[in-house]
Amino acid sequence: MHNSISRDAFAIVTLPNEKKNDFIKFVDEFTKTIKLELGNADPDIKIEAVANTLPNSLIDEQTQRKLLNAIYGCPNGVLKMSVDVPNFVETSTNLARIYLENGIVEIANFPRSSVESLTRDTANMIASIFELIGAETINSSEFPSWQPDPSSSILSIMKKVYQRKFGKAAEIKVLHAGLECSLLKHLYPDLDMISFGPAIIHAHSPDEKVNIKSVSGFWDLLIETLKNI
Repeated sequence: MHNSISRDAFAIVTLPNEKKNDFIKFVDEFTKTIKLELGNADPDIKIEAVANTLPNSLIDEQTQRKLLNAIYGCPNGVLKMSVDVPNFVETSTNLARIYLENGIVEIANFPRSSVESLTRDTANMIASIFELIGAETINSSEFPSWQPDPSSSILSIMKKVYQRKFGKAAEIKVLHAGLECSLLKHLYPDLDMISFGPAIIHAHSPDEKVNIKSVSGFWDLLIETLKNI
């Protein structure tokens, strides 16, 4: 999926047999470098080279170089923090998927931002990199932005309901994530809305889980909020 942050990746690499040991040595050294860079953030990171069968076809050397340079230069991760909301990622992008089939390489990126013009700017930046190597670029879908509204009346109502129901103040957060709400806001710009829901972990991954106990509490919160609108 284009909105997934890849947790693993693989590539089939071909090289002359006499270079095999040098390549394995390089992979070992590169693994040490990556572990040094990401040791605290991802202590279980693993990189390995294993023998494989020779593929039926190879990418020619010139195309390889162009393709690898474009992928290497393609932005990935956080690009800009918000100047209005402390510790809030405003703009980011992820290189989600690289797929090769029938002689065609397809590379999917997913830029997003709470500021719509910066989403377009990031998409244009990515497109310009791949157009430099002669690739065709397509903007298949644009996820509209939904900027925070601290004066939202429905937010004020739900905060009061939450306090009464759970005996504590609700934590109000701005998240850097794509939500269906932004699509509705794009169609109905005057709509007042908030997003809330039960506790989940490992979103957009095969390990995604929901805290079942939290579901009924949030359902009751929804019903009570609707009664107070």
